[in-house]
Amino acid sequence: MDLERLTNIYKTLYKRTHIPIQIFDEAANPLFQKTTFTELLRPFLDRQIPNGAKMVLTNNYKFLHATFPYRFAGQQFYILIGPTLVLGDMSESIIEFHGKRLLLTKYLATESEKEFLEFVQMIYQLTMDASLTEKDISISHIAADPQQTQPKKLWKDFLFDRRSQEATRDSYQFELRFIDYIKRNKRDKIEWLFKKRAIPMSSIYL
Repeated sequence: MDLERLTNIYKTLYKRTHIPIQIFDEAANPLFQKTTFTELLRPFLDRQIPNGAKMVLTNNYKFLHATFPYRFAGQQFYILIGPTLVLGDMSESIIEFHGKRLLLTKYLATESEKEFLEFVQMIYQLTMDASLTEKDISISHIAADPQQTQPKKLWKDFLFDRRSQEATRDSYQFELRFIDYIKRNKRDKIEWLFKKRAIPMSSIYL
């Protein structure tokens, strides 16, 4: 599939999913969409694909992103999928860029690793017209700070403690509200929810 057609497909997908997909040349220069947003994405490009893998996926517990090589007309290109915010982590939702404060949840989707994995497999199959299994993907988990507990583990530990110590009838509703507030980036609502349950925020957030 030619690069311009691919780019148009990726643009349409971004409008629907808020998961950016960019094409870079061998020197890591972006094609077609040369914007400030592209410059935000460039650092996530990983051109080192381990032997035996078709794609590399990285989860640093703040962002998820994946890269795979693509050859067209005898030239080497790279497809960058993501980044997306990791479900449950709010610490990187606002960033400074060129003197402006950007709320990333307006531009990027929030995904679990499983959801993102399914998405990148679909993109690979669409682009390459070939199947991609989890065994073909090199997945790296790199904690941004080794001293911090992983958000996924914090959430699982919290649910286990709450269910083992509290036999409340509304625990399921609590979880639904918590997840909904995360998706909508309603930090004030999340704080209110945990204060209501007398759960220290420090035990949930990094």
